[in-house]
Amino acid sequence: MARFLIKRLLNMIPLIIGITFLSFLVMSLAPGNFLTNLKLNPAISPQVIRQLEAQFGLDQPILVRYGKWLWQVLHLNLGLSMSYRVNVTSLIAARAFNTVILALASMIFVWAVAIPIGIVVSFNQNSICDILILSLDVVLTT
Repeated sequence: MARFLIKRLLNMIPLIIGITFLSFLVMSLAPGNFLTNLKLNPAISPQVIRQLEAQFGLDQPILVRYGKWLWQVLHLNLGLSMSYRVNVTSLIAARAFNTVILALASMIFVWAVAIPIGIVVSFNQNSICDILILSLDVVLTT
């Protein structure tokens, strides 16, 4: 069993690298970035734009940028937010508590609705109530 788990964990490494690279590639190929709005401003010179691109590494090839990003993520450094000019880790930490509360509240709500419905349906199999709830479930999940 331990050998199976180790094999699965080792298989996850290239999968995670592939997923993160594809996500990084799609985000890089998307039109526009943080500096796009600055380029439209005539008061900002092209030299300042080039300096900002160099500062944020946007002037480097995608593989170099991905490699640097992956190295930083492995060291738990998510970088500097271009918009807020603060550490991304502190931004996530500041919003994590509210996110956890929202997730717990939604989970409790879903359980409060789903468990009674499941009990009612299990006691009334093949009834009109069962058929209506199943139909509603099919409509809402497709």
